[in-house]
Amino acid sequence: MKVVITGATGFIGQALVRRTCEAGWETVLTARPGHSGLPAKAKSLLMSMEEYSTLGRATGGSDCFVHLAWAGLRSQQRMDEDLQEKNLTYSVQAIESMLQAGCRRIVLAGSQAEYGPIQERVTEAAECRPSTAYGRAKLRLLQEASRLCSQYGAACKELRVFSLFGPGDRADTLISSTLRRMLKNEPCPFTLGTQRWDYLYISDGADAFFRSCTADCPDGSYNIASGVSLPLREYITRMAAVARAKSPLLFGALPTPAAQPSLWPDITKARRELGWEPRVAFEAGIQSILEAWSQQEPAEAQP
Repeated sequence: MKVVITGATGFIGQALVRRTCEAGWETVLTARPGHSGLPAKAKSLLMSMEEYSTLGRATGGSDCFVHLAWAGLRSQQRMDEDLQEKNLTYSVQAIESMLQAGCRRIVLAGSQAEYGPIQERVTEAAECRPSTAYGRAKLRLLQEASRLCSQYGAACKELRVFSLFGPGDRADTLISSTLRRMLKNEPCPFTLGTQRWDYLYISDGADAFFRSCTADCPDGSYNIASGVSLPLREYITRMAAVARAKSPLLFGALPTPAAQPSLWPDITKARRELGWEPRVAFEAGIQSILEAWSQQEPAEAQP
């Protein structure tokens, strides 16, 4: 089994590469020039997204291409039309290049942003009404990839990721930044936190991508989430309990945005077609983050 993975140094990419290498798959990964410390068990190609039109020639034929690379994931960048258009262009070039090299399966990292603002439980059959340049570009990528895969007789799967967490995530996420405050027993201000949310541990997310590389499943999109949708304040309260924090949890101290989305994904299709099941409970995931921090920064990680 030969798999090519772009964005392999990102949050999902690192976890997926570990999984494919552990399985003994021939793993070829791409990283931007200048990256070091890449996995020894994988073949690494240092190339920018601007070079993706040559990706197929550089990697040769493969069984599966997992495309994770994407620039501009921060909140402000998600509204940048030019940046997201470049992402789309380079991604389509990468896919066509891999198909021309004989790849038989394309797996895309999609996003809940393709649905747009949602308040109800959402299945893959829901109409997509993306409200950001990022969401629109991801949806168009699925459409272009599906067209190309049909042309070349290849499979096309898209995993619509909702909200991942775990060790190695960005420091500015709600979980990471709040846990840091909790470990110092600092006050933690929030909105009311009444919106529904869904958190999936990173190893479970990587497992979904791993399974999609070989699963005998229909083409199309799959919601990837924990399937446990709770008010955000409930997740925060559970974090505090795991961290044994004495921080005041100030719900309502921050203004509630006028358009406040909820995450309430239905993962029935992924369970049925991918044979996939989330396994790590939220509290266990938070404990794993704390343990990872204690090993890296023992002084800072002590409450």
